[in-house]
Amino acid sequence: MDNINNEDNVENQLSVLKNKSSQYIGRGQRIILFNMVKKHINEGKSKNASVILTSEETGISKSTIWSTIKQMEHDGKATSPLKKRKRASQYDKLSEEQKKPLRKVFHNFFINNEIPNLSKIYQSVI
Repeated sequence: MDNINNEDNVENQLSVLKNKSSQYIGRGQRIILFNMVKKHINEGKSKNASVILTSEETGISKSTIWSTIKQMEHDGKATSPLKKRKRASQYDKLSEEQKKPLRKVFHNFFINNEIPNLSKIYQSVI
């Protein structure tokens, strides 16, 4: 009997870690969240109560759980967020023929031991 009470005390003492706001929730985790909410609903709880319980159990925000439910009900599948793509800079958009004169200007500044700033670069390019 004491062993059962000790296990209950240990479970009550463990706290749920909150999910960091910058940490994304993958497809597998979203499916688990949806199944947890469905389990609570099958136990007779309302949808709102199920979301609150799931949030408390997992440490994931209620809004994330609601958006997962909405996505699963609408599309029938869970998706992970897309990877962020690095945006191409203006320099990357230039061709090699356009980059050569710019490189030459920068190299000349460093050969002359000068610090390049926008006004100096602009004057030397024009």
